[in-house]
Amino acid sequence: MFWLDNPSGFAHNTIIVKDRELLKLIEDVIRDRLSVRLEYDDLRRAELNTTGGSFVFRNQRYIVVHKHLPVREKIAVLTEILADMNIDCSTLPDEVARRVAGTLQANPEKKIN
Repeated sequence: MFWLDNPSGFAHNTIIVKDRELLKLIEDVIRDRLSVRLEYDDLRRAELNTTGGSFVFRNQRYIVVHKHLPVREKIAVLTEILADMNIDCSTLPDEVARRVAGTLQANPEKKIN
């Protein structure tokens, strides 16, 4: 994919790859380390006005994210949900921990671990 403002397209493509890698890392943390069920669905089809959220059903935590969001917005939604879960950031991969800590600092009403 090439862009008019960047004839080589490399810088933009690098950002897209990094965002997708970060999203994959966050998804892996949620599914594997935290044992949370992560689902993507068309939340707007169900007439829900939300980008995503988490809930507990029968002792299992679930996270559902609107599947049509851009990658960066999915990262932001998942990072916000992780911050709400009040998890120990020291157990997270560095980039994920930085994102969660940044969310916590931006929202001082949340508790920092």
